[in-house]
Parts: sequence; C-alpha cells; structure tokens
Amino acid sequence: MLKILFDIFLSMRAMLVFLIIFAFAVATATFIENDFGTETAKAVVYNARWFELLLALLAVNLIVNLVRHKLWRKGKRLSLLFHVAFLFIFVGAGLTRYVGHEGTMHIREGGTSGYINSDNAFLQIRARNGGEEKYAERPLLLSAISHKSFMETVPMATGEIKVRYKDFIVNAGQTVVADENGRPILSMMISHQGQSRNIFLAEHDFIQSSFTTISFNYDQRVVGTHVKIFTEDGGLYFIANQAVQQMSMADQTTTDLAANEKHEFEALTLYTLGNLNLVLRDYLEKGRIKAAPIESHANNNQGVNALIVDVQAGGQSQEVSLFGGRGMSAEFQSVRLGNTTVDLAYGSKQVPVPFSIQLDDFIIERYPGSNSPSSFESKVVLIDREKGIEQPYRIYMNHILQHRGYRFFQSSYDQDELGTILSVSYDPGTAVSYIGYLLLAFGLFANLLNKKSRFQLLGKLLRKMQAERAAIGSAAVLLALVLLAQPTVAAPEGPDDAVRLLQSYNLRHSKLFGQLLVQDMQGRIKPIDTMIDEVLNKVSRKNRVLGLHRDQVALGMFLSPDQWQRMRFIKVSNPDLKTILGIEADRKFASFSEFFDPHTNGYILSPYIDAATRKKPAAQNKFDKAVIKLDEHLNIAYMMFTGQLLRLFPMQNDANNTWLSFTDAMHQMPETESAAINQMITHYASAVSSALQTNDWAHATQALSEIKNYQETHGTAVIPSETHRKAEVFFNGLDIFSRLVLLYLFAGLILLVLAFAKILKPSLKTDIPVRIVTALMFVGFAIHVFGLALRWYVSGHAPWSNAYESMIYIAFATVLAGLLFSRNAPMTLAATGILASLILFVAHLSWMDPQITNLVPVLKSYWLVIHVSMITASYGFLGLGSLLAFIALLLYVVMTKNNRARITLAIKELSYINERTLTIGLIFISVGNFLGAVWANESWGRYWGWDPKETWALVTILIYAVVIHLRLIPKMNGLFLYNVAAMSAFSSVVMTYFGVNYYLSGLHSYAKGDPVPIPSFVYYSVATVLAVIVLASRNRKYGEGQS
Repeated sequence: MLKILFDIFLSMRAMLVFLIIFAFAVATATFIENDFGTETAKAVVYNARWFELLLALLAVNLIVNLVRHKLWRKGKRLSLLFHVAFLFIFVGAGLTRYVGHEGTMHIREGGTSGYINSDNAFLQIRARNGGEEKYAERPLLLSAISHKSFMETVPMATGEIKVRYKDFIVNAGQTVVADENGRPILSMMISHQGQSRNIFLAEHDFIQSSFTTISFNYDQRVVGTHVKIFTEDGGLYFIANQAVQQMSMADQTTTDLAANEKHEFEALTLYTLGNLNLVLRDYLEKGRIKAAPIESHANNNQGVNALIVDVQAGGQSQEVSLFGGRGMSAEFQSVRLGNTTVDLAYGSKQVPVPFSIQLDDFIIERYPGSNSPSSFESKVVLIDREKGIEQPYRIYMNHILQHRGYRFFQSSYDQDELGTILSVSYDPGTAVSYIGYLLLAFGLFANLLNKKSRFQLLGKLLRKMQAERAAIGSAAVLLALVLLAQPTVAAPEGPDDAVRLLQSYNLRHSKLFGQLLVQDMQGRIKPIDTMIDEVLNKVSRKNRVLGLHRDQVALGMFLSPDQWQRMRFIKVSNPDLKTILGIEADRKFASFSEFFDPHTNGYILSPYIDAATRKKPAAQNKFDKAVIKLDEHLNIAYMMFTGQLLRLFPMQNDANNTWLSFTDAMHQMPETESAAINQMITHYASAVSSALQTNDWAHATQALSEIKNYQETHGTAVIPSETHRKAEVFFNGLDIFSRLVLLYLFAGLILLVLAFAKILKPSLKTDIPVRIVTALMFVGFAIHVFGLALRWYVSGHAPWSNAYESMIYIAFATVLAGLLFSRNAPMTLAATGILASLILFVAHLSWMDPQITNLVPVLKSYWLVIHVSMITASYGFLGLGSLLAFIALLLYVVMTKNNRARITLAIKELSYINERTLTIGLIFISVGNFLGAVWANESWGRYWGWDPKETWALVTILIYAVVIHLRLIPKMNGLFLYNVAAMSAFSSVVMTYFGVNYYLSGLHSYAKGDPVPIPSFVYYSVATVLAVIVLASRNRKYGEGQS
C-alpha cells in the first residue's frame, strides 16, 4: 500500500505528471483570464485550494527525490543547490501569499496619506443598534464562472445579522426600476479629482465618496464632511457642514452657499464642496435600485462588478447591490431593518500604515515634441512621528522608497497631473525568494562546469562518438559559393517624363538631404534617411522605388510631390481593392492619384473605410482590415507630400523641445522666425529647381547647409551628435539583418546536404567544404554582432525592446548556440543556419515593425536588459534543439538495414548535442524569468503577477524540465521519445513569444486591436511534424537507445 502511494505521489514519474498538470493548469488560466478577466483566473486557478495543494505536492515530491537520489554526495552538490533553490522560492512565495499584502496610495499635491487601499476585495459590514456597534469583514475572490456562495454572520445583542450571497454580476451597471413598494431615489453625478460617475441614492441610505458622506433622508448621526439631502413639503433640500459653491449650468452664474444652512437642491446645477462636485440629474418618487449587466462596448462605458446580497435582521430582509471589486475604493451603502442599521461595502479596504507620506510635487517629463511620458516622479516627505523622522524622498520608476517593511513604487498619476498613485507592498517573502533566485542562478551555471555533471558527461560521450565517426572515413567535396543579397527594387512605373525628372535628383546631394534631422510623432530625433526608410517599408514594402535611393525619394516627395503622386509605389495586395481601384489584377502597386475619382476628385475608398471603422475590431473581416491598412499607408504618403512628416524646425524656447514642419512653422512661430524659415525653404527649393536644369548642385548644397545650421543652432538640447547621425544613416544603408537571411540559409542548406551525403556515403570527403561554409557562418555571425551593437548605439537602448528587435536577437542567440555546440558536427551548424534564416525572415514580415522607437519609462532598467537578453537568448537555444530533434526524426525515416549503424550513431550524436543545447536554453529561460521577477519587484513591487507572458515562460520551463528529466523514467528514456518531446516542446516557446504577444491580453503584448490571423503555414507545419513523427515511429526500435 505504501509503495502504491509512493508511486502515485512521490516518485519521479509522479513529479513529471505533477509538472505537466501544473503547466496545463496555468496555461489554461491565461485563456480564462483573456476571456473572463484576471479575477476569474485567480478564483478558478491561481488562488484555488487545489492549486495550492498541487504546489505543496511538488515541494514534498522534490524533497523526497532529492533524498532518494542522494544529491548531497560529492559531484552532485551543485545539482542539490539549484534544486533546493526551488524550495526557497516556494517558501518565499508562501510568505508573500499568506503574510504579505499590497495596495495603492493616492495622494494629491500638498496632501498627506497614512493608509493604503488594499489590492484584494473585501465585504465589509458595519452594524449599529442603539449604542452597540459591530464590524465584520470577509475577503472575497469572485469570478464570472465560479460563484462561491457564502453567509457572513454578525452577532448582536438584539439578534444575529446575516448577510447571504445571492448573485455576482460581472461588468454591471446601476439601474432604477419603478416599484410601487419602492422608495424615493435620487440620480446624481459626482466627480472627484477628475474622475466622474453616476450614482443612485435611495431614501434612508448614504454613500461615502472621498471622505464625504452623502445621505438622503438619513436620520442617523454622520461624522466628518457630509451633505444631508432631505425632502420637505414636496421639495428637495440639502444641508452641508462646509461652504458650497453653486453654479447654474444654464447661465454659468455662481453663488456661494453658507455651511450648516438649508438650501434648495436643484436639478442640472453644479454643487462644489471642496474637491467634490455634485449634480442632481433626476428624482424618482418610488423605485428600486438594482444591478444589471451592461454591454462592455456600450457607449464605450465599462461597468464594474456587482455583488448582490440578502441582508437579514430582526425578521426582516432586503436585497442590496454592492458595486466595486478588487482595487476599487469601497463605498458603503446603508440598509435600515427595524432598529438596526447595516452599512455594507464591497471593494478595497483602507489599511493604515504606521507613518504618512506627503506629496510636495509630482513631475512628469515627456519626450521632445511629444505627449509620450519619458519619466515621472513624486517628490514626497516621509513623516514618521513614532520614529521622529521627517525626510524628503524622490520616488520614480525603478527608484523606490522603503520604510519599516513597506515599499513604495511610482505606479501612475492623475489625469490632471496634480496627484500621484503609488503602489505599496509589504512582503516578508522577498528576501527568501531572492535567496532562492541567487542559489538557482549560481547552482545552474556552476553545474555546467562541474566535471561530474550530466552536461560534462554528454561532452565526453560526444567526443567519443566523433572519434568513432572519424574512423568510418571522410573526404572532400568542392562547391562554388555564390551569395546574391541585393536589395529588392520596385519596378519603375509611371509616366516617362515624370520618371526622368525624379531620377534627375542628384544622389550625392540627396544623401546630404537624408542626413538632415526630423522629429517623429513620438518625439525621437532622427535623420530623414531613417524616416523615409520607415515610410517605404510601410507603404511599398521595398527599400527602393523607381531604382532610386531612398534619400532621392524623400527629396523628390518634398519638392516634387505632384510628380510623385503619379508614381506607382503604394503596395496593393487585396484583389477586391484592386477591382475597386480599377487596376490590373497582376499589378502590385498603385499611384496616389489612382485613389481619387478623376471626375469628382472624391476619395474612392471613403465609403469602405467608413464602413470598416464603424465595426468593432472583432467584427472586421479580412477586407475591412485591408482597407484600414491601405488607408493608413495612403495617409502616410499624403503626409510626406504635404511635408507634415518633415518636422525640420525646432521651436525656440519651447519647454517640450517641439520641432515643426514648414507649414506648422508658418502658423505657430513668431513672425520673424517664420519669415526666416520661409526664406530658407524658398531659397532651397529654387536652388534645387535650378540644379535639376543645370546639374550644378553646389548652390543647392549651400542652401541645404542653412537648414542644417538652423537645426544645430536652435535644437542643441535634443540634437544627436554628428557621429551618431552618420552611424544611423550608415546602419540604414547596410540593411544587415535582411541580407543575413540569405547568407544563413545558403550556409545551412549546403551544410545539411553535406551532412546527409556523409551519412549516406561515408567515403565522401567533405572536410574542406564544411570548413569553408563554417567560416562563412562565423563571418555572418560577426556581421550579426556588429549589426546588434550598431543598433544599440543608434537607438540608445538594448536591441530587444520590441518584437522585431527580440527576433533579431533570438537569431543571434541561435547562431551563438550552434557555433558553441557544432564542433565536428556539421548537422548542428546546418540546423543553426536554417533556423537563424527562418527567424530573420519572420522578423521582416509585414506585421513586424523594424522602426526604432523611444522606451516607455518602466523599460528603462538594467534589470530589464539582463532579463530580456537571457529570455530571448534561450529561445535561440531551444529553437535549435527543436530543429536538431526534427532532423534526428528525419534520420529515423531514412533508416534502412544497410545504413542502420551509421544512422543510429548520428541520431545519438544529434540527441546528445540536443540535450546540451536544451540544458543551456532551460538555464537561460529559468534564470531570465526569475530575473524578470526581480525587475518587476524593483519597478512596481510585485515579482510575480501571473501575467500571461511570465506564465507562459513558466509553462516553457516546466515542459522543458519534463523533457530533460525523461531519461530518469524507466520505459520513457529512449532517444525516439526524447526527440519527439524535444521537438514538440518548442510549441510552448512559440506560444510564449507569438501567442502571448499577439493573441492574449497582458502587459507584454505587442498587438494593438484585433490579433494577427494565424498564418496558414502554421497548419502545414504542424501537419508536416505529425507526419514525420508517424513515419519515424516505424523505425524507432532500430535507432532506440537510452538518452
């Protein structure tokens, strides 16, 4: 019996089963969160008791297996170290979950706060009867698909008060229904610190909002700031204990109303009490307030959750709808049952802290010429009377305030920028978790160097195999290496005279024009060369048009827009759009003028774009999306023709360092400045016009230098150095990463052919061609490294901050992994080249944007650089492992009786290389993921929040941990199963990178609007993989061996 229980719960097989269940559970939770919200995912999975039990079983199982495999013995102690690290992380997470708490602190400038609003939601109950008062609270985690009924009892001398769960409505709104047995109800709108909402207040009830109590015919004593509304002789009146300002919304006249006096409460009149604004909208003499679900897209109004409860006291009961939830300030509603008054609230509760924070100033900095925040900070004073402390601090992103176990982080701010929102955490588990992270990182990396580790053992086995393979024989095959990687060019299309004119723009002068600086819409200062490269990438999907250099295109669009409007350079792919525009089905490009009716000059796409944009994103079909995208491209072209994108001129003495286009400068700059700019542009246009006739560009170059001097004189605060400018133009011209696609693909295919030829015919001599192609791979890798370094310098941040950058970095890590593990193994390097080529190819698809952008404030962290670099590097190693496994399965397919020995040896070699590759990948993604937790904790105070990206990274870790540990399970330690698992496991990486980024909601998502459709090649790829597995399984018994 004990053995059966041991096998079920504490064996290594059970461990792997638990890991798979763990991975499946959290993966499912990400889809639950996407469809039903974070609260539902927490209620069903993350905070559920069964999930806690699963984690506890994993911890106990780990301890038992550490003892069972005697990892304390010499040679295994480093393995023991990083496995024990997971126990530290488990204990730290437990302390965080059960002892720690978190919330937010909202402070206005000049204000002070000594409490936080809890992150968790509570049902709060206050009961009063005569002189007796009782308080009770219950933490709640309610969701859309798992309603947990409950009943809370509050004992009183006069009898128990029972609050019973009745219903829970997600995304609910308040509504009033007429009821002959109902009570008088007020409909009001209240606003506080820029946030407004509608409320309903029934007779004998009150609500509390921002420390102000608003009551209606309420006869109980109210403490603090209050507005008492009451009926008298059929009219509505109010008394406030503070002075009120009244403003008529009809004629905007204002009147000051004295405190503690009766005043008429009029509809459509604004009453201001301190920071609180109040407007009476309607009055219903007999009605009932109830909660009802609302459409989330209705009037763009998102509702809040509603908890419906039945309150019972003294033989009476009443239904109450409580609006609120996690992270929302609780607002009390009052119920009168006989002589008992019950106040109820659902939402965050106020948790006092043993000190207070005063906000002196909130500062927000923006990128030059943009509304995008560059950074924001709170200048505060820490006031601790008990400790005798009154000390100023600055809190900003990645720079926190710590005091008495509490940590304050800059989280957000009020819309009027006069208040700050600080996230607050009290977490005794942080230190324990950090110890676990440190032990994990040290143990994993140190174990790679351990001579008795599995990683080193595999290295010895590989060297032995390569010696055996060398004994079989080798010879040389000579191949010609030809690499053509010229940039693609859109065919010259358009009227001959216009084409000749546009081709007359001098290339050398155009490149000087391309070095002029512009400010983009996000505030980044960059050369025109960069801007036109981005424009052509979007509009034409080409980097040359009419055979012209991109700078010639930019100059021509600026000074000869009429001619360019007749050129066919706007990419049109959708066949229906081609029909609408009246262009040939086989034509790929259209001119700007072809989008306008020649008779009416009306925009041809106007009715289609109107119809498409009126639809919800989820309802837009393929044609709608094509119309919207083409319309965007057309607007970009229009902004080039009108010069709106060419923001060339810095505004003098502008606090935000805004640059203006020529047209905007004429309207927004002082008369003397606008006149000077007008003269510069006129002079330059005239000089270029003359140069087009005479081919003498000296005067044009001199006129261009005037514009450059103006920029350098008035834009010194934000202008990059000359070296930086030239480096960016140089980087654009190299087009490194798109050229590397062919280089890596060519090298990979050649090596793949050589490797298979060697396996099938051992007498072939392939050493020389293998060395030549390997050298080519090293050259490509060196160019790749140079390109990354140059992009880092040009952008000013590490080149893995968006989808495109992370892809080119993954390709770099893939090639690095291949070069590290490809010694005497051309098959490995072949897989490396093909995979790197594929990754770079995907990076240059139309939905990947290579544009260099500014960073949002939270991404300006050294922790981010380390975290993202390790995570994305792991994708390269894991991807290479998947491709090696696929090649190993192909070897199973081609295995025959005659080549069985050679194929078996090759499969073992690939499998051992694969395992070493996956080991590195697993280490990188594990350490990188937990370093991301450190970054998150140091940035906003939560090192694990079950965001879909971090959750799927955890899923990947769990799945690859299962793959690596398969060798320890009897009957599951064969090479065939290992390679199937290693290949299939990469699907978790694909989901982590693409699925989360483009299909799930979360902090890490790159997607905007509707998700990218699943490409058809994905289905073909899955079908191919399944077919290879089936075909390979026929020969699995021949190539089988222990992994």
